[in-house]
Amino acid sequence: AKVVRLLGGTSGREVNKRVECDELGFPWFTANDGIQLELLPGCACYLRATLVGDLIDCGSHDIAICKIDSMHIEDEDTVSAKDHLST
Repeated sequence: AKVVRLLGGTSGREVNKRVECDELGFPWFTANDGIQLELLPGCACYLRATLVGDLIDCGSHDIAICKIDSMHIEDEDTVSAKDHLST
């Protein structure tokens, strides 16, 4: 639960999420999918997104409208993205 609060409840401008995840036992790893990616382990897939327009201020949070540029699956033999994604 602490890693969820860290990733969803704090800003990367306020804390170094990579360091904090490592201290909580979730060390990031580096993958190369045409570009070097720093990823949190154990995710079904990883989406690379580009911000479209400006952030929208909604009070306690901002909303970001993004375009998905690519999807990275670390281990296609054991993870099926279609089992985890719904559009």
